[in-house]
Amino acid sequence: MRPARAIQKRIAEICRSAGIDEISPHRLRHTCAKRMLDAGRPLTEVQMILGHSSLNTTARYVTPGWEDLQAAVDSVAIGKRS
Repeated sequence: MRPARAIQKRIAEICRSAGIDEISPHRLRHTCAKRMLDAGRPLTEVQMILGHSSLNTTARYVTPGWEDLQAAVDSVAIGKRS
């Protein structure tokens, strides 16, 4: 069995035993990248850790979710000028 397939199989087993929907290793990779960015790490560092040759590829990994967009809207004080 290829190492990548063995990892997929092990993650599936862990998900089943935890009673959660199966999560792919690729999804975990996206989550890790997004959390690094949310923690304040520069996109260039995340790019290097993921091994991407293009910053555009890394940017696709860390696309803001609905919670991020809601926080951006909430951060604006309506009716106040800075």
